[in-house]
Amino acid sequence: IIGSGPAGYSAAIYAARAGLSPLVVASEPKGLQLPGGQLMFTSEIENYPGFPESTTGPELMDKMRQQAERFGTEIVEKDVEEVNFVPAGPFRLRLGEVWETVRSVIIATGAAANWPGLPEERKYRSRGLSACAVCDGLFFRGKEVMVAQVGVSRLGTMLRIFCLPAKSASVRSFSSPSTSRKSGAMAPTAGSTPMV
Repeated sequence: IIGSGPAGYSAAIYAARAGLSPLVVASEPKGLQLPGGQLMFTSEIENYPGFPESTTGPELMDKMRQQAERFGTEIVEKDVEEVNFVPAGPFRLRLGEVWETVRSVIIATGAAANWPGLPEERKYRSRGLSACAVCDGLFFRGKEVMVAQVGVSRLGTMLRIFCLPAKSASVRSFSSPSTSRKSGAMAPTAGSTPMV
């Protein structure tokens, strides 16, 4: 299983409980790439089942890792450097200098936020600066919000924020004229929302 976020650990738990021998390749910690994925940078999670008092991303990922290991999952913190996929397998993965041969591969590498590269953005991540309106929108109820995205993604984010219960909210957005024209069917909806 390539990836150690929620999808990777969930796959490992199911595979191990089914009597298989899963190997999770969790990647080497470096920079903003940590075993556990994007949730390792999430300070508060209120929308994950089983945590009525909320939890943090690192706590959740640690519990998932422990559960996968409890059922016999092997976890290595190495990068997949090269793959050799052939029809019907077996499949080969190079982890550093070592080649692993496996019967199946689950790719659960997740997603990465497309941060704009602002000078102090690392300082404010999970402290007012967010990459996910669906995940973090409730933290911004009743506050003025700047949405720094383009195109359909930007308009979708603004509309999600307005679906949140709030006494008042204001969203400002910026984009170049060329990207605004690509917004398609969402443009009239966002344009008719008085708070945008």
